[in-house]
Amino acid sequence: VYAAVHYPEGGALLRQAKELGITSVIIGTDGGYDPKLLEIAGDAAEGSYWVTIGWGDESSNPSIAKFKKTYKERYGEDPGVYSGLYYDATQVLAKALSAVTTFEGSSVQKALLTTEYEGPTGLTKFDKLGDVDKPFSVYRVEKSRFTPIR
Repeated sequence: VYAAVHYPEGGALLRQAKELGITSVIIGTDGGYDPKLLEIAGDAAEGSYWVTIGWGDESSNPSIAKFKKTYKERYGEDPGVYSGLYYDATQVLAKALSAVTTFEGSSVQKALLTTEYEGPTGLTKFDKLGDVDKPFSVYRVEKSRFTPIR
């Protein structure tokens, strides 16, 4: 079952699927990849898969572990997938704005297109069309944790 959901709906979907005896594998998107999904779904999340561009491999990007630790210390909970993406987007914008002499749209756009930033979600850089291409990761819920499988 493909579930393009955020964690509140995803958690409810997993819980209800288990209650109804549905044994299909559930594959969700980045909106469901959040610690709160595991709280809502409980053991019904076991065996589900979640695909996201949110985090990369901590062994090759030490800023991931640092970000997660700092976030938890500050907010008392683990960061959700969007936490890292929003953080990186803010850092990219700040870096681009520091490179412009005027805050006109075309100047900011040009600065953004040449900005590169390595953060907790990996390298952010724009192609000639203004799109960002990031690798994705696949996680399987095992023992109440998101476990990377790719």
